[in-house]
Amino acid sequence: ADEGRPLTSACTYSVVGTTQAARKWTLSATAPDFAPTTRDQRRAFTSQEVVRLGPEAVDVVVSGAARAGNWLPTAGLDRVALDMRLYDVPLATTFQPGTPLPRIQRVSCP
Repeated sequence: ADEGRPLTSACTYSVVGTTQAARKWTLSATAPDFAPTTRDQRRAFTSQEVVRLGPEAVDVVVSGAARAGNWLPTAGLDRVALDMRLYDVPLATTFQPGTPLPRIQRVSCP
């Protein structure tokens, strides 16, 4: 969560960072019980289809309202859960405090 606060579709978030340990990844937005967002909208991004906006491997905007760029919609959800899956991770990889992973930052909230 963003600074310990639950994520909500009323707010806009930025998910930015690297996934150095994985060659491929997916990021999806769901309800906290993992029910998907509405069927008519994008449900996830993959590392193959995200538009690179800078040097970061992950740069996605999560919001209930349409946004330019890599927008992951959350309309219709009161609370939001983000699910990131890492693929093709070396067997010797261990995740410890300080391992670089994408961070969730609140951009705006009414």
